[in-house]
Amino acid sequence: MKENGSYIISAIVEHKPSVLYQASNMFRRRGFNIETITVGESEQAGLSEMTITIKGDEKIVEQVIRQLNKLLDIVKVSILNPKFALTKELALFKINTPNPAVRSDVINCTEIFKGGNG
Repeated sequence: MKENGSYIISAIVEHKPSVLYQASNMFRRRGFNIETITVGESEQAGLSEMTITIKGDEKIVEQVIRQLNKLLDIVKVSILNPKFALTKELALFKINTPNPAVRSDVINCTEIFKGGNG
């Protein structure tokens, strides 16, 4: 681990309402800042995976992990190695293209970046 770096924390949580609120509220109460947070269903039925990115030193990260482990709906918390973690940014845009030629150009540009259209 590094000093004052960016850390990726993975938490396996129960898939039910209010778990995200409980985790984010813990961060608020302790004064920790969340850089990014995502939650999605896991392969196991009834469980979700919460991925949280925070900045700080080892002491802060250890405290975050201890506090997360105290929450009832958290099953397992671990730190991901950034060398083996795939990170991606997501942006949503709505573009009005009344001209079919322009629409085609926009779709071609999004395909370069593996974007979708809907």
